[in-house]
Amino acid sequence: MASAHQLAAEYETIAAEAQRDRWAWLVRSALCEAGGHARDAADRALQSDAFGVLAAGLRRAEAYGYDVDMLLPNLVARRSLLDADDVAAVLTARLARATARPLRGVRPDLVGGRIAAAHGPLPEEAVRALDERRALIETQLRESRRHAVRSRRPAPGAARTCRVAGRPQPGVTMR
Repeated sequence: MASAHQLAAEYETIAAEAQRDRWAWLVRSALCEAGGHARDAADRALQSDAFGVLAAGLRRAEAYGYDVDMLLPNLVARRSLLDADDVAAVLTARLARATARPLRGVRPDLVGGRIAAAHGPLPEEAVRALDERRALIETQLRESRRHAVRSRRPAPGAARTCRVAGRPQPGVTMR
């Protein structure tokens, strides 16, 4: 069985690939609504190395209850992007500032307590793969916690499991 760390990496990769077209469409449409040199800005944003970080930020914001379909166009409209060297990096920074505080009364949808869950339209095979990995991650975390409680010490490999879960346990060395 794969480690929780490996399963988390697989979840992130599958989610990124499955949602890429959605985030590309959202970025393109938000920039086109803003006018100006939107097509050029959208092309540059989608080709930027920062696009993957922006996509991960959008997934995280959505998992934390933000309506990214409304939020991103508002972030684009705040200020011109015509002079931006890297449109995706600028949007990533704006998104990080706008979502720095959690929404009140919203419980984030996090896989294993740490990984932003993928939402929205997804291919059926991606949904199955994501659901499978989520179940495996959460099962491993439950088993690790049970083992730690029963033995009063962390299970083998628990340091990695705890890091993925974001909940350090007493006596677990974080690397």
